[in-house]
Amino acid sequence: MSKEKKNKIKRRDFLAGFATVPVLGMFGYGLFSQLDYQQMKKRFFSSEHNLNEFISENKSYLDDVQGDIIKVGIIGTGRRGINLLQSLGCSEENTIVSGYGDLKIELVGVCDVYDKAAEKALAMTANNKFIKNGRHIKPAVRYKHYQNMLNDKNIDAVIISTPDHWHAEMILDAISAGKHIYVERCLTRTLPEIYKVRDAIKNSSIVFQYGNQNRHLQSNKVARQMMIQNILGKVASVKTHTYRNTNAGVTIEELSKAINPKDIDWKEWLGNSAAVPYSAKRFLGWRNYFDYGGGLHADLFSNEFDTVNQVLSLGIPKSVNAMGGIFYDKIDRDTPDVFQASFDYPENQLLLTYDADLANSNIIESKSKIKVKEIIGSEAWLKLDSNIVMYPDPNSDYYKNKIKENAADFAADDAASVQAVSSASEKMLASLGMVSTFKNKSYVDVTYLHLREWLRGIRTGIVVSGTFNTAYQDTVTCLMATKSYLENKRVRYNNKEDVVS
Repeated sequence: MSKEKKNKIKRRDFLAGFATVPVLGMFGYGLFSQLDYQQMKKRFFSSEHNLNEFISENKSYLDDVQGDIIKVGIIGTGRRGINLLQSLGCSEENTIVSGYGDLKIELVGVCDVYDKAAEKALAMTANNKFIKNGRHIKPAVRYKHYQNMLNDKNIDAVIISTPDHWHAEMILDAISAGKHIYVERCLTRTLPEIYKVRDAIKNSSIVFQYGNQNRHLQSNKVARQMMIQNILGKVASVKTHTYRNTNAGVTIEELSKAINPKDIDWKEWLGNSAAVPYSAKRFLGWRNYFDYGGGLHADLFSNEFDTVNQVLSLGIPKSVNAMGGIFYDKIDRDTPDVFQASFDYPENQLLLTYDADLANSNIIESKSKIKVKEIIGSEAWLKLDSNIVMYPDPNSDYYKNKIKENAADFAADDAASVQAVSSASEKMLASLGMVSTFKNKSYVDVTYLHLREWLRGIRTGIVVSGTFNTAYQDTVTCLMATKSYLENKRVRYNNKEDVVS
């Protein structure tokens, strides 16, 4: 290729980089050769926005853990429970994987009301892929009632990954038993429950971790620094979304055929909720019922809000207004499948919105399966998932001047001249947004990082990222939307009294 042609590629790529800006700054990774990208990134980071430390790779989290073995029990081994076991290294295969540190744990207890799920989890606890020194481990013990697990003084910590209607009672009992807690979202099913948990945990010495693992996405940390440095200007609105169409009803019907109701302790599963006959739709699709959860927003919006809260430190909104209905998914359910809510922050002069639709898998869902958050500022617009994509506003004097300064000697070229990222590993890095969860160009599971942090907190007392405070803000915010929807009114949060009305 001629020198003149190469220069045209660079000119075209430079200008195109202003249109879509992965990771940070003015440059799209996939639009440059590696050399051009590094040079331009260096030039941007050497200016007033120095964010190098937030995209540098820290591999210490991949080392083997030092310290005493922590003995863990898990309550609830459905789909998410199995995911958590996998992130702890548990596997049905007796193999070792590289790139992850030995967490120095033993899974000693499994509790589930469904025999088949418990049996699968037990088999997984007999093998741990992260153990490299041949340390012998035994399969966990099955507990049919979680109280018996909590009474076992051999267990140091518990993971709670049950349906939401069990969370509050299990958390309160675990606190009483002195067990450290990792619990999945939403923290509780109702607002009165979260107040009880708040009061119980206030004077507790347990290490608590909330299951919003995306706090370990490096893109979120970089976005936080962008807000601190005011790179977007005044942020007045934030948009979050869920668009899905997964034929959940068909899936539940198919899965239910493999379940023998005799293998389920249905009375135990219901707990204090209304007594109803066994229903596979309720057992497998419990998120579709307010008896067991808080709806779409208490499940899927929880992760979105926690990311926004991590980046912008918003806390609990002053008021929430929600609406929606069952417009598409006609399977037996009472939670909405189309939902919208607005969260008002008058002190921040900011409005946060959430809209969800289970009738369509919209492009707003990123390829990484992490939903896109849109942060809209007076100088630029940020799209955030596992990537960061920044669009400078063409009417922004600040960015308009920077574009003119840097692009004065460049001119657009034919689109066919674009130089692509060549290797598969480079493409992977580009699509994942250069987050620092890589070792030798391999993606590191953020749930592993979240669990590892919790275990480190138990050993050292270092504060974890999913604190009870962030969990409380998340839960109150989500359940305000539930209350607004069910009562068909705007609900308000009284900061002084710490109550919702």
